Amino acid sequence: MGYRGRVLLGLALCLALGAWAVSALDAHAVGSAFARCAAPWLLFAAVLDLAAFALRAAKLRVLLGSPPGLSYPAALRITFAGALATDLLPVRADELVRAHLVGARTGLPRARVLGAIAVERAIDTAGLGFVFAVAFALAPLPEWLVHGALAIGAVGVALVLGCALARASLRLPSVLAEAQRGAREAGGRALGALWIGALEWTILSLMFAALLRAFDAASAGPALAMLVASFAVFACPLTPGAVGVYPAAVASVLAWTGLEPATALSCAIAAHAVLLGTGGLAGAWSLAHEGLAVRDLAALAGASAGAAPSDRDRAHGYTEATPESACLVGETTT
Repeated sequence: MGYRGRVLLGLALCLALGAWAVSALDAHAVGSAFARCAAPWLLFAAVLDLAAFALRAAKLRVLLGSPPGLSYPAALRITFAGALATDLLPVRADELVRAHLVGARTGLPRARVLGAIAVERAIDTAGLGFVFAVAFALAPLPEWLVHGALAIGAVGVALVLGCALARASLRLPSVLAEAQRGAREAGGRALGALWIGALEWTILSLMFAALLRAFDAASAGPALAMLVASFAVFACPLTPGAVGVYPAAVASVLAWTGLEPATALSCAIAAHAVLLGTGGLAGAWSLAHEGLAVRDLAALAGASAGAAPSDRDRAHGYTEATPESACLVGETTT
């Protein structure tokens, strides 16, 4: 299927899910929920989302060992650029964009950076379970939610330990060997990153609580349910930015926790707008700072996926990343 076919399929899926989400709802009730929404809580949620991005950038630097060329401001801009890629590209192409930009600044092989990013994902999974364990001590939660979160956390811890203890002597193709090396080195630095990840998930929990508070529906159960649903949807978004998928999934989960369907859908739409808005605006600024345009994101992702650069890509400075040289022309190191 060509690019245009994938775009049309994604749009059709968005429309179908959107129609399903609102088919049984009273549009007037949804409008009333938005009319009584407290905007300051939405702005506070956006600030908390930016704080979570700041922690994510620090976590990436820790996992990579703070390599030369990757200052904290640079890591933050790369994290924001990845967020914009999530908004505009399907699946998890944002990870490929981040790997390319990190490799361009540091000279690290992109496969090695992707190995470290894989450990980051495992730490996120473990951190989510940690947040639920703390939340269970503070507020009663449904038993299924607690058991599911602890199981997710256990899987994440097992993945992190597996990366840290992986054998360095395995005979693998060069690309896989670099990825394994990146995962093994990042696994050895996982403890510090794990605490950062736990703090990040805590802030995200507060962000969802603030979103619910904007609709006068704040409580621990729905906020943590939104966190789990968001984690699941964005783990592998079916459409760019999970458009259509996110509101339908999160609204269904919130309604299942006892919220009125109209309020649940309103909260889901508001949460999606905050997530896409903060990451999108910050990502656009970051790309402009790096001398890139939004249309370059797909080329960056393709370069990290191992596609040979086209003449147009070379004209924009995209080449094969190597340990010895940066791959982005005009790149700064601050």
